[in-house]
Amino acid sequence: MRMPNHDSRQGCRVIPFVRPVTNEDNVVTSSIAAVIAVTILHHEGESPEERLLEIIEASGEAEVLDISDVLSTPYPATIPSILARYIRLKKGDDISHNFIASGEIYYVLEGRGTTLNDEDVIEWSCGDVFCLPGGKKTKHRTLSENSILFCVTNEPILSFEKLVPNVNGTNSIKSTHWTNDKIQLRALSFWFLVKTHILFFFVCLFGQFIKK
Repeated sequence: MRMPNHDSRQGCRVIPFVRPVTNEDNVVTSSIAAVIAVTILHHEGESPEERLLEIIEASGEAEVLDISDVLSTPYPATIPSILARYIRLKKGDDISHNFIASGEIYYVLEGRGTTLNDEDVIEWSCGDVFCLPGGKKTKHRTLSENSILFCVTNEPILSFEKLVPNVNGTNSIKSTHWTNDKIQLRALSFWFLVKTHILFFFVCLFGQFIKK
């Protein structure tokens, strides 16, 4: 099953993955960076975000956000039930993996490329979200100069329960792809619905006030 090509879509509108503005006297960190800072050393005048970005840029593989030493778990974990990682793809390189998880969720932070999972091929670009069934070999390739994927799995749950993915039977999780355009459209539709209900509420309230 091949997902549609998205080369003609408009530019990506997501939170940019860029270096924060910092000074040596006051280094401000985000919540995700605070978690990462537990396992990544950085200089006194350098923010955890800067250090993380340098590591991702220098790597052609995956940067696992593992704080199992803090959580006291005998298996890698970002929180007790989830393991997160950044996957850095350089032009011309392929990255393959086979996670012991029942499913994989990806968010495209940068670039565009393709992902192959069994017979499913997903063509993704910046701002897209896609999920894949676990227990199968997954192969990523970037079609741009560089790409960064943020990936989360439930590997810690399977490790804790001593389970393995169902690779021979029918998997309840199907390959699904949400493009950035569709996500933006759904978000706009949601806010339009909320505003409509708020307006309807005030119209009814005003009507009751007039009757009195």
